[in-house]
Amino acid sequence: MKKIVLTYGLITGIVLGGLLSLSAPFMKSGAIDFQNGMIYGFTTMILGFSLIYFALASYKKNHGALSIKQGITAGLLITVIGCLMYAAVWMVLYSTMFPDFAAKYSAYVTEQINASSKSAQEKATEITKLTNQMTMYKNNALYRFGVTFMEPTIVGVLITLIATLILKTKRKEPVTA
Repeated sequence: MKKIVLTYGLITGIVLGGLLSLSAPFMKSGAIDFQNGMIYGFTTMILGFSLIYFALASYKKNHGALSIKQGITAGLLITVIGCLMYAAVWMVLYSTMFPDFAAKYSAYVTEQINASSKSAQEKATEITKLTNQMTMYKNNALYRFGVTFMEPTIVGVLITLIATLILKTKRKEPVTA
């Protein structure tokens, strides 16, 4: 399983990090903004993490069976490798191309909050919370890495669960009580 996890994990990371890098000039120019960026981002994550299905199918083909435990373990390990590589690429892009990301994102979200129908107090509370988070994001590289690592994680976990359920091997003999 190690070889499959490493191979597919690295390929997943290359796809995630590569597509993030390829989209960076479009994000910098404004062709991909915060609104359509989420759609683009989740689409690329689904594409990258779809390799989990092929990893599990390869394991099942080579070993004749795939248990739920094996599928979830392999899928989650591939997810971790892919997310680490994705976060590492973002850290490089952040420091080279997007040092003003926190300020721009904060301005975008503040605009969204102000346009909402919430009360003035709720808006002020949300904006204060956002400002604190973005200050930490800007000033703390470990926090920024963690937040970036978590972005694609849920997609990887969901695809792991779906692929495992599709590919799991059913028991051949009934369980007796």
